[in-house]
Amino acid sequence: MYAEEKRNSIIILTLILCAILSYYIFDRTVYHFFSSHPNLSNFSFWEKITIAGDTQFGYVALLFSGTIFFIVRYIFRLEIKPGQLLLLLYNFFTVTFLSQVMKVHFPRYRPVYLKSGLYGFSDKIVENSDSFPSLHTATISAILFPIAFLYPRLKPLCFSIIAIVGLSRIILQLHYLSDVLGGFTLSFLSCTVLDKLMKRDLI
Repeated sequence: MYAEEKRNSIIILTLILCAILSYYIFDRTVYHFFSSHPNLSNFSFWEKITIAGDTQFGYVALLFSGTIFFIVRYIFRLEIKPGQLLLLLYNFFTVTFLSQVMKVHFPRYRPVYLKSGLYGFSDKIVENSDSFPSLHTATISAILFPIAFLYPRLKPLCFSIIAIVGLSRIILQLHYLSDVLGGFTLSFLSCTVLDKLMKRDLI
């Protein structure tokens, strides 16, 4: 247990460091690369991919998960712990709520403003100043992280889907790399804390 907590702490600190480095060093370079090479990206394809991170899609996924939980537990009467679904629910609502709070209190210009020379955080809320964190990345991560925590064999699949959705936000020039890392980190931190609290029967 201690080794797992230590590993998760290292992962979280590493993600935060990567987000900070990206903000100061890589964000604008990555944006300029994709904006100057539109032929590298099939925008219609990435627009379809990015839907997976939409909050409305998240609600559908929760409803689907709840239905599967009910069928497996009460119709087929197979062993499945209610806490497995609760972790998914808690994490989803915690992450989406915190993401919205951060967007309001830490308004950041979206990449579209870079053409006007505006980069970074704003001292007031203006149109398209809700770049940080990436809600799409946070949403898909909030759904898939609990699944990865509960079923380790699915980690490669879950992380791959999260990475693809996050990449779609960058390729579509709707978010910077650090925004995506921010959404990813928020979801991982939330899931880690909630999983720890649930294992200790504190929630």
